[in-house]
Amino acid sequence: EPAHALQELAGHGVMFQYQCVHDLSKAPMGAPGDQDWFSRYSSDVTATIDGHKAAKWSGGTIFLHGKEHSEFFGHGYAGFAQAPSNIDAASLLTLYEAWAQQSMFDDRLRMKAGRIDANTDFDVVSTAADFLNSSMGYSPTIMEFPSYPSPQFGTDVSVSPGKDFKVSAGEFGTARGRILIGETAHGWTRSEEHTSE
Repeated sequence: EPAHALQELAGHGVMFQYQCVHDLSKAPMGAPGDQDWFSRYSSDVTATIDGHKAAKWSGGTIFLHGKEHSEFFGHGYAGFAQAPSNIDAASLLTLYEAWAQQSMFDDRLRMKAGRIDANTDFDVVSTAADFLNSSMGYSPTIMEFPSYPSPQFGTDVSVSPGKDFKVSAGEFGTARGRILIGETAHGWTRSEEHTSE
């Protein structure tokens, strides 16, 4: 059975995940082509391999990410700076990401190399993860940022000296050469309010 096979693989450190998003939208009233409806979908299949369980590779992880998206009907707003959906890019079927990672010192030091969506490690807006609008996920001011829809090969290193603080640096390929990026990040959590009776 497929479910039994997946459980067997999970026991050996191989985890699979599937996600599909379908977007149905309509042009704003009064806009050119405002009678048009647009339908598109994006599906993702990921495989995460725990290096220790799979091959006694302590602290190692391998990640593979396949992506497909396509238009069912209508015309997207390709070329718009503020696209209505982040799956407006041309239809594709691709190995989106493929990288290996080494973590050390209780995950305080992490090194990653391969085909990486840089927006998963840099310029991340965690509260925008569930938005379809492309402007919510990353800053358009970082030109040639190697992110959706075409991540590039690169490397990045991050150090977490404290629980909520991280320093990261990376080098990635772009259409016009290499890009170097550095970032400091602080995780924010809401403190619990304690009241006494």
